[in-house]
Amino acid sequence: MVFCDSHYALSFRLCWVLVMSFINYIRVTKPRETSLLVFIGCAGAILSSNGQITLSNLLFILAVVLLGSGGANALTNYMDRNVDAKMKRTANRVLPAGLIADPSSALRWALFLLILSLGITLWVQPIAFAVGFICVVAATIGRKTWLTHFMGSISSLGPFAVAWLLVDTDIGLGFLLFCLLIMLWVPVHVWNLMLFCKDDYLAAEVNIFPLNFGETRTVKITCFLCLILYAIGVLVYIFGQLGLIYLVSFHVAIVPLISANILLIAKPTKEMSRYLFKLSAFPFLGILFLGSILDLYLI
Repeated sequence: MVFCDSHYALSFRLCWVLVMSFINYIRVTKPRETSLLVFIGCAGAILSSNGQITLSNLLFILAVVLLGSGGANALTNYMDRNVDAKMKRTANRVLPAGLIADPSSALRWALFLLILSLGITLWVQPIAFAVGFICVVAATIGRKTWLTHFMGSISSLGPFAVAWLLVDTDIGLGFLLFCLLIMLWVPVHVWNLMLFCKDDYLAAEVNIFPLNFGETRTVKITCFLCLILYAIGVLVYIFGQLGLIYLVSFHVAIVPLISANILLIAKPTKEMSRYLFKLSAFPFLGILFLGSILDLYLI
């Protein structure tokens, strides 16, 4: 009886270790961020097909985007692990916390996901593969330097652009406007996080743009970028194939963002920067692309 109890206890512990190991490998792909990227990819595929894509093709494309986005996030997690360990905000991530004992295992996992995603993309559509490969390379250039977030504007195009091109390689004005919108969204999103966590970054010896540029000037630039985002969003309505639902959704998403930026200029606070960072994530992109999808199917 004692032997049976110890045998079951050992089996339970082994299963628990395996489950936790699996969870940690999922966590290193940043599931929350990846889910937003997959949703953007979903919107790209649907917009590219003008709402005519089949469910099976959509699920296939989402699987490719999921693998690629998760792999890219795992790769940047691996590359940033030493800096992340010095920052309170990121010290509990999987690699800095030592939850994956051998960081090279996380690297192999990231490369496996990326190779699988890019390999499938190459097989289906070489142009989409080329764009995806460029976006992955951009994500690895100049990590935690002044180049990071400018390269991030390029790498963030990956899910949307690859999903779009897997459906249709005929690039039009609508595609280019959405790409420009995503590229300008990145600094608005990331710079507010950096302003909120300024002390954390500086403690980790990451004194890069915009931290060394001045908070007041940075806030004014992000507000200006939000105004450009507004102009681009209106151009999508004018020159694209989207209608009233998109236009209303876009205003619901962009007006609070512009308003919060104006308030931040008037009274800069870390909490307002944090609010803008969160507001510019899923609330902005989620409402924008959800409205775009609904516009295709309901009008």
